[in-house]
Amino acid sequence: MPASAVFLVFLAGMYYIAYRKLVVIAMSSVAIKVLSTVNAPYGTNLSAEQLASKISDFASVENFDASAFSFYSEVKADLQHKFLDEMKIDHGAASEIAQKFSQLAGYPLALAA
Repeated sequence: MPASAVFLVFLAGMYYIAYRKLVVIAMSSVAIKVLSTVNAPYGTNLSAEQLASKISDFASVENFDASAFSFYSEVKADLQHKFLDEMKIDHGAASEIAQKFSQLAGYPLALAA
């Protein structure tokens, strides 16, 4: 699909990624910010739901999942909390996963505290 045919629309407090005139995905501004931080450096195209699954799964630590690690290490702490709330992810579980990533990385991560 040509890049020029894809555009971002803001309507009624939600961002929509559209292809020509067909709306494909609706996302909040929180999800847009998080996904642009996580997807861009690795050339991935995860949805908010896919990322939520990765950041709430202990297997992501065992598999050294770059997208999950990117969420915990590169997304600002306040945005992490908002995304966790929006995706209905338990903050305690996310903190445990962040602690495990922190141990592997050898430096502190915001949610690991």
